[in-house]
Amino acid sequence: MQGDLRRLTIIQYRRKSTEGDERQIASLPDQAAAIQALKERLDIEPSQIFEDVEEAKSAKEPGRIEFNTKLIKQVAEGKANAIMCWHADRLSRNAIDTATLVNLMDIGKLHAIITNQQIFWNTPMDKFMLALLCGQAKLENDNKSINVKRGLTGKVRKGWRPGVAPLGYVNNKSKQSGERDIAIDQERFPLVRKLWDLLLSGKYSVRQIQKIADENLGLRTRKTKKQGGKPLSLSLVYEIFNEPFYYGWYRWKNSDTGDHELVKGNHQPMISEEEYQHGQAILGRPWKPRPKSHVFSYTGLIRCGECGASVTAEDKWQTICGVCKKKFASQNRERCPFCKTSMDNMSGKEVLHYVYYHCTKRKDPRCSQKSVRSEGLDQEIERELKRISIKQKYLKWAVDAVTEEDGKEKSLTKQLHSRAEREVTILKEELAETNRFIIKQELSGWTLMKKEEAIAERKRLEKQLGELENNASKEKSGGSLDAAMDTLRFASHAPYWFREGTVAQKKAIAETLGSNLTLRDRKLNISLAYPLPEIAHMIQIAPEISQGFEPKNNEGKKRGNESFEEKIPALLRSLNAVRTCAPTQLQPFSDLVKTFLHKWD
Repeated sequence: MQGDLRRLTIIQYRRKSTEGDERQIASLPDQAAAIQALKERLDIEPSQIFEDVEEAKSAKEPGRIEFNTKLIKQVAEGKANAIMCWHADRLSRNAIDTATLVNLMDIGKLHAIITNQQIFWNTPMDKFMLALLCGQAKLENDNKSINVKRGLTGKVRKGWRPGVAPLGYVNNKSKQSGERDIAIDQERFPLVRKLWDLLLSGKYSVRQIQKIADENLGLRTRKTKKQGGKPLSLSLVYEIFNEPFYYGWYRWKNSDTGDHELVKGNHQPMISEEEYQHGQAILGRPWKPRPKSHVFSYTGLIRCGECGASVTAEDKWQTICGVCKKKFASQNRERCPFCKTSMDNMSGKEVLHYVYYHCTKRKDPRCSQKSVRSEGLDQEIERELKRISIKQKYLKWAVDAVTEEDGKEKSLTKQLHSRAEREVTILKEELAETNRFIIKQELSGWTLMKKEEAIAERKRLEKQLGELENNASKEKSGGSLDAAMDTLRFASHAPYWFREGTVAQKKAIAETLGSNLTLRDRKLNISLAYPLPEIAHMIQIAPEISQGFEPKNNEGKKRGNESFEEKIPALLRSLNAVRTCAPTQLQPFSDLVKTFLHKWD
């Protein structure tokens, strides 16, 4: 039958892949037109066409329904003995389907495969060429897969989630493919944020939020060429509230391990991680925080005042049911345990979040210390910060005073250093003269002075010279003026930073504030790091410096000004102690101030 086209019973096959990397392949109508032209060119009779098969399915893997049931099965049953298609890669892009086609030829069931490029007859060379073309198609797929994975991995490494951005964000198409980042959708971003606000209020169920999004906010999905521009479905609203992308992270499947991981994104977060966690608690969903991501304010800083073990922290979530008004522990709970109302459909509920600190009891399981809420520790820290709180008006006076005092000391130090240099020069000349005298006496037999007396004089001069040089070195290595001023700024700004800061910022302040933090009987004991006690002492001497007192503006109030003038010498002594403090003690305050001023300004 080889070469005789009129004796063939043919199945026409057209395939269009739905996969992204094959979207440029000829469409199904184009393939039909090409096959029709091929039939006319080869004079194929309409009666020779047994069936026309069409499907939209990738050939990367075996398992195509139409291919297996209407093509392979019917050829194997002898109902047809030839296949006509646009190109060999329409039939197979994987090894199993290619082997199936070649095997049908080997057993005499499949006589020919007719394509626009060539006809593959049941001959060794044609079967080889068929397998080669299908194998080439598989190689192209494999290479494309590798390149796509490489491109996606590179994008993930840069902090950008591949794929379509969630509602409220847009893919930046102004850049080249692979370099596109994710920007804010100026129209939808504030509306999606409003949905989160409604959820976090605890007053609305998800279904109510969906209705508000549609009727009140007019929120619609992004309009594309083929779809979009529609109201949000209930499932999409749930998807939004489950999407970590909104707090700055996104889920991504690790191609090496196959595990889904959370990756830090470079896009602008819409909510904080705490708000996301709060939302999951409202919905009653299990919440698994990112490994090592949850930072408590004081873990790792405090020890138990009774047994000396470390103090740890844990979250507690409680909900006041919007229906029965009863309070219950709501972490990972989907329904109210009393009235059985679903957390999703519960409106008017109030979600409470607490952080409790307690002894780990690892050193003594019998430790009697009870837990304390984070608010209690915050109050203790704020009380200590108040002890060193310098108001802005006094801060300027103190900085000016420190700067002036430092200038005076540098001028005096310069004079003393010049005097010391002269004394060192004189001593070196005397020492050199003594050495020359000793050498001469060694040659003349010690006629003018005893040898012991000359050597003792040389040792005295060497000792005196060493002391002068050592004193000069100490004078050069004084305290740091910039670090001292940063310490004063810390005392002025830290209360505000602590009150308004994040959990991580509060922890940094508590760590810098003092050492030996111990918790006993729900009271926090803090030993202020030096030189903070000097600043606390200044406030004890002049309480007005913590209330915005400004000496230059009080010239008309003679009595008050005189009162402050009397305190200035004691204040300057403490300020001088701060200024001359060892640089290693001032450095933590200076580092924190530089970091915080950059963030808050």
